[in-house]
Amino acid sequence: MVDARREIHWRPWGEEAFSDARKLGRPILLDIGATWCHWCHVMEETTYSDEEVTRLVEEYYIPVKVDRDRNPEVDRRYQFLVGSVTGEGGWPLTAILTPEGDLITGGTYFPPKDTGGRPGLRRILRDTHEQWKGRGKEGGMDTYRLGVGEPKAPLSADSTAQGKFFQGVLDSLQASYDDAHGGFGHAPKFPHPLSITLAFAAGKMRQDDRLAQIAVETLQRMAEGGVFDQLGGGFHRYSVDHGWHIPHFEKLATDQAFHLRNYIEAFEFTGEDRHLGVVREIVRYLREVMALPEGGFASSQDADRSPGDDGSYFTWSRKELLEILTRDEWRVFQRRYGVDTEGLMPHSSDQNVLFQLFPPEEIASSLNISLDATNALLTSAIGKAQSRRKDRKSPTVDPTRYAVPNGYLGGALALAGRLSADLELIGTAEKAVELFVGKDLPQSGVPHEVRPDGTRTGRGILEDQVAIASGLLDLAEVTGKATYLRSAGKLLEFIQTKFRDSSGLLSDIADGVFDGHIPPGAGDKRFPLEDAPLLSPNSAAAIALLRYADLTGTSEPATAASAIISSAIPHLEGAGFFASSIALAQLISQTEPLKVGVIGKGPAFSELLEIAVRHYYPRKLVLAASELADQAFPPGSLPATVSEGKKAMAIVCLGQRCLAPAYDVSELKERLASLGKTTPETAP
Repeated sequence: MVDARREIHWRPWGEEAFSDARKLGRPILLDIGATWCHWCHVMEETTYSDEEVTRLVEEYYIPVKVDRDRNPEVDRRYQFLVGSVTGEGGWPLTAILTPEGDLITGGTYFPPKDTGGRPGLRRILRDTHEQWKGRGKEGGMDTYRLGVGEPKAPLSADSTAQGKFFQGVLDSLQASYDDAHGGFGHAPKFPHPLSITLAFAAGKMRQDDRLAQIAVETLQRMAEGGVFDQLGGGFHRYSVDHGWHIPHFEKLATDQAFHLRNYIEAFEFTGEDRHLGVVREIVRYLREVMALPEGGFASSQDADRSPGDDGSYFTWSRKELLEILTRDEWRVFQRRYGVDTEGLMPHSSDQNVLFQLFPPEEIASSLNISLDATNALLTSAIGKAQSRRKDRKSPTVDPTRYAVPNGYLGGALALAGRLSADLELIGTAEKAVELFVGKDLPQSGVPHEVRPDGTRTGRGILEDQVAIASGLLDLAEVTGKATYLRSAGKLLEFIQTKFRDSSGLLSDIADGVFDGHIPPGAGDKRFPLEDAPLLSPNSAAAIALLRYADLTGTSEPATAASAIISSAIPHLEGAGFFASSIALAQLISQTEPLKVGVIGKGPAFSELLEIAVRHYYPRKLVLAASELADQAFPPGSLPATVSEGKKAMAIVCLGQRCLAPAYDVSELKERLASLGKTTPETAP
């Protein structure tokens, strides 16, 4: 017997769908989700497979599905609009639109039928259809159109307002800090990497131990929690509980890039190898799972491996662990990773998320065995668990190569490669960024996506340009290749020319370059300023301009960065720690750059470079002697060769002031300790 059940025939986002909606006189049902989104899968498997929902959609609506990674500009607009009207946001985002793109109604996840006080999609579709049919007789219906993203009139914060803003962000960050578990706010708990970077930077420049403690403790709690994949490396997207135990299991490439930077900062700040260990585990995950054979990185790994699943690839039952571990291995593994404690999945009492409950030293003491024996048992048990997990069907990896994750990952991996002297990793980072630049930077900027056949699609999106520019600047510093700096300069000029609005801010799409579709109901420019929770594109552009100023030894880019910062601040009142990246850009702009040039070769050169790289400072530039270094340092400060009788030396400069050469590790440490010190009064 033939299955005659209806299916929803989803249309791609674009003018054709809206044109058909106008011709047929139907509203549009817009579904915005992502390949990695668990609740998007749930809605697909339940609501959109419901026969009555399917009938209503096919008879009365034009259904359009949007992947938020492929169309961030569409997601940004309708997240804002639905959130403003209903107070709901996130994925899946469900919206019913007029053929002009105005919002009729919306929300997030809807079950097929009314459940627990929440309306079902059946009722929403019926009611909206009746309203739509009767709109002529009843004089229309309420709809909502996106207004102007930010005031067009230029606003600029003076020094007093800037100081007040900066302190307000720090106050919000500290007030929101969870003293018991680290992180900011309560469940669900998202990592906020820019707030961590700001806490390190402000802690250093203000000599504020509390801010530094907030950053270090948060990163430690995250690394110990189930939000960090204890066996596979890499971070899940966020934690559903306040203690970092139970994650939402999807892994996003862009998240990994910012976590990498945070743990590099933590290692530089504290010198503690535990943070470097997390860096290695993130890199391992990226190499094993996200790196693509043709170069670049996949965008995400799904949370689920089949319909109805919820992270089963990443969780463990006591029964399964006892099948593969010896009695002694079980005793240490169970204590180390909290099996049968706080990591139990809420809906499945026998499935455990692994998190670090006790350190090996305490386990050894409690079991009355040596630490060496404990570590040996742990190593053996971890190996067995990793081997068993590889036999499982793994969640799908989305191999789409987008500019944002590849730009930020390219930069972060270059820094990680320099830190570990891993030339192969630096090469991998170069390929990820170069994919989006090519030999000549095109006049239309970098694309949103590079497909396996080399096709480049999607033009004129701000976040793509700033991510690749940031990656190029990191590569320029790490490799010393001037070609990367020149490409970054062209891209930053393109950003300034095409995206700068009369308000002084950067819009999310560029007139005359953007090749996507924005309907009238969502047609105004947006000016992304807040971290949500990742880096705001306006902040990213300001920070990139400051980096470019340091690398070129010129002042004009820093002036352009300051203009973005002062224009953004008046629009971020009340944003709290979601404005961390603009506050960070503000702090960097008011901090003299610390530049370290290393000259020479052999072990002595490597030792000096290692010390420079491992030193923490929020506005630091470390360069080996090169064409690029010659223009970055004050004129005449960087000798062409090492002094006679010496194998290597380092020059340390703060702003325009340079110290005498350091010829060994102890001298360089002394120079770095003497420069970069400040008092709380000199920080913002």
